[in-house]
Amino acid sequence: MRKSIALLISPIILAFSGCETWNAKNAPTPEVASPTEWSSGDDTGAPILDAWLSDFDSPELDALVDEALESNPSVLASLAALDAAFFNARISGARVYPTINADGSAGRRLSNTALGQDLYSSSADASVGVSWEIDIWGRLRDSANAADSEFAASEAGYQFTRLSLAANVARTWIQAIAAKKQLDLAERTYALWEDNVEIINSRFERGISTALELQLIRSDAFSRLSSVAFNKDNLDETIRSLELLLGRYPAGVLEVPEEFPTIEPSIPAGLPSELLERRPDIIQATAQLEASAYRQAFSHKNRLPSFALTGSLG
Repeated sequence: MRKSIALLISPIILAFSGCETWNAKNAPTPEVASPTEWSSGDDTGAPILDAWLSDFDSPELDALVDEALESNPSVLASLAALDAAFFNARISGARVYPTINADGSAGRRLSNTALGQDLYSSSADASVGVSWEIDIWGRLRDSANAADSEFAASEAGYQFTRLSLAANVARTWIQAIAAKKQLDLAERTYALWEDNVEIINSRFERGISTALELQLIRSDAFSRLSSVAFNKDNLDETIRSLELLLGRYPAGVLEVPEEFPTIEPSIPAGLPSELLERRPDIIQATAQLEASAYRQAFSHKNRLPSFALTGSLG
């Protein structure tokens, strides 16, 4: 008899002991040794600036970034995922509270008696039910915490998408200006070689230059013309890439300024290593790790019995 009782109690004891080890907060945090200062330069303790886009002092770039943040499909998809994670967190959090169900119906029926008279009968019923699962093991709380961490990860992912998009727009915009300058340089170089062709051709007609010299100068001019076509294609491709980031149809009609923007403040030296902790992708990965730990604890506690209080009134 004692052996039978011991066999029945031992799985419950093992389950209880397992609950204590599977805690979401037990997830190890890797330690990374980071330098306390730069290998060169003095630590000036410069403050961290958030409004990096304003350093370009370019209203055109500001307008392009605003347009991209409002119309880019990746940002819109990330925002939709954030909304879904928010409502999922609310649903998961509501499971720790009692659930109330109400139902009601009413009807009226006509029947004939043996004497041929009409008989009307009416009926109505209503019921209210209440159920509440007692979260003894913390299973529902782990599910709610996992949903909250997933929402935090989605929020950080949304911020990372916005930040990456703004950086890509600024980089592509700078590349478009550089491509335009390269095209302008190639066109001016080709114009100079065309002038040289005219000079050598004039000398050839007067018998001063040879046919070989004329052929060589024309070959060099044609090579410069191919450079013009290459840079023109490069500019068109860069503009179309920028239009895709803006959520536009890539028609290649975006106007690009002639000059680069002027960046007033210089990048300070001695930035702290804690700057990495503000990266949205790192925040997202940390929240996802925390959510996985909670999900792991939730799955483990699903093997334990659940207790619920139910009641109804009709």
